[in-house]
Amino acid sequence: MNLLKVLLSILATFALLFLGLYIYFVHYADHGADGLGGFFMAIICGGLFLICLVSIISILSIILFPKSNNGTRFFIATLSSIIAVYIALALTFLPTLGFW
Repeated sequence: MNLLKVLLSILATFALLFLGLYIYFVHYADHGADGLGGFFMAIICGGLFLICLVSIISILSIILFPKSNNGTRFFIATLSSIIAVYIALALTFLPTLGFW
């Protein structure tokens, strides 16, 4: 369990780092002549943030429900991940697109 808690803290740190980099690239970075340089970096940082977010939710389901079976943990982690990714995209990535 201690190893999972350490891994959880490392993933949380990386998630916050990638979220901060995403916000920087979208709002403050110089986008260059074509306007797409910062956008591609923002997509990469946003994708890495989402990967860390789903990993955090999966590890939290193991830590919070240690006695439940794998099917229940998988169901809870899947539903939580879908909801979290939807909220994260709705608040961060989708408003930056011009047609959204």
